[in-house]
Amino acid sequence: MILHRYLDEYGLNSLSDCELKVSIPSEFNDPFEGLPKDTGTWTRNKTKRKLFNRNNIDEVYQTLKSQGSVLNKKVFKKSLDKKALIDNLLNKYNSGLMWEGIQKLKAKGDDVWRIICFASSETTELDQILLWSHYTNKHKGIRFHFDSTKLLYNSFEIKKIVYSTERSSIDTTLEPNSLQFGTQIIDSWITKSVSWKYEQEYRLFIAPQLCYNKSYNNNNTLLFIKLIPESLVQIDLGVFCSKELESSIKELLNKNEYSHIKLFRANLAQKEFKFDYVKIK
Repeated sequence: MILHRYLDEYGLNSLSDCELKVSIPSEFNDPFEGLPKDTGTWTRNKTKRKLFNRNNIDEVYQTLKSQGSVLNKKVFKKSLDKKALIDNLLNKYNSGLMWEGIQKLKAKGDDVWRIICFASSETTELDQILLWSHYTNKHKGIRFHFDSTKLLYNSFEIKKIVYSTERSSIDTTLEPNSLQFGTQIIDSWITKSVSWKYEQEYRLFIAPQLCYNKSYNNNNTLLFIKLIPESLVQIDLGVFCSKELESSIKELLNKNEYSHIKLFRANLAQKEFKFDYVKIK
């Protein structure tokens, strides 16, 4: 499959330095990213199991100790009113406490993943007009075409976005280390509102340790991975891409590692809402 990456004029730097910018999950512009709805039903038995899980009971103890409510674990165990704790926690779970937990889980996504977002060749010609407008500085930038099979190496994984009228769901009563819970977390990062469907998005998930920091564009520190030259098969120039940018890209495409890449320029069709792509190299 061909995946598209729409970039503004600074996309020239990606080509020049043979790299791609990656994103941190919490920086996405959709506020619903990674925030599923809770479909778990808490009962006294489930609450009891969660509370007296060793890790959780230790957390309760540490909280009480920091507040000065208990001196040590021995005193804590003797004074423990299990029924009161269970009732108190169950009440909190059923009154929105787990929503706070879900938001904390979203923040942890930054520790686990880095992501590159692509549109795909499944987009319609009308959708592509929007993508060019939104992501290439009003058609002044460029579009990369990637062979998705050549983007996969090391621990990279490509996931297709699911567009839905319903939020993804998570059962907060499940054990956090369970496979089912982990799958639900992943689903929350690949499920988006149908309002984003025009992007036909795929996401490349990357382990943070494979990325590197770099000062970029007015000294902002951003994250990158090395681009695999063979994965880039075509570049399109936007309708309003400057001749200077075109010339710079043509020069870079003379490098041996880029010699296979085809170059096109988008022109406005005379009678339809579409672009005509003309090969220029």
